[in-house]
Amino acid sequence: MTLLRKTLLITTTIFCCNVIIALGQSTKTTKGKGNRDTDIARDSLILIQVGNKYGFTNDKGEDIIPTIYDKAYPFESGLSAVRSGRGNGFIDKKGTVVIPLVYDMTGDHFSSGLVNAQQNRKWGYIDEKGKTVIPFTYEDAWVFREELACVSLNGKYGFIDKTGKVVVPLQYDITSFVFNNGLSAVSLNGRWGVVNTKGKEVVPAIYDEIVSITDGKIKMTQKGVSYIFDKNGKPVK
Repeated sequence: MTLLRKTLLITTTIFCCNVIIALGQSTKTTKGKGNRDTDIARDSLILIQVGNKYGFTNDKGEDIIPTIYDKAYPFESGLSAVRSGRGNGFIDKKGTVVIPLVYDMTGDHFSSGLVNAQQNRKWGYIDEKGKTVIPFTYEDAWVFREELACVSLNGKYGFIDKTGKVVVPLQYDITSFVFNNGLSAVSLNGRWGVVNTKGKEVVPAIYDEIVSITDGKIKMTQKGVSYIFDKNGKPVK
């Protein structure tokens, strides 16, 4: 993981703790029979691990999909992200490969009908049939939320819609990666601001720090002085 990537993740955790990123949601883990680790699935089948391999059982403990994968994630909307060797793709509840395991990496579930995927070290988006919807051109890509997804190119971050159209220009050094109630924090040249889902800076990126975005209110600081704005960027007294 690069230093920039670590910084982005740490920064997001600090100032956007109220944002729950959909990627990698946790599931309840229990001990199953025969030294099996089991995850209570979000979509009826149960993810199990035997040794270093993953598969699925039903709620009666009957094997449905054999433990042949190096990594697997709980089913969502009828699909599970799996990895075998260096290939990543998706299977259905019958164990049929729906999206070939030809990707370097993928997200663990679809959002707005799309999932982020990496091929030849570039990121794009595919649909539930494996069709490329947004070309593999980005250095990094996040899950869609509120119909927009954060992407990076040439070290700069912004947001695109489901057609690949840039909505928030890829000009920022850091963002909060997902929108929360129509707002996302952004940073440019060490200064912070807030954009909406239309790509408008409702709070210009001129502040020293963003403290929080909660309940439709934005709290910023500059030279030790706190400022509060509503979701449209109007000062709140």
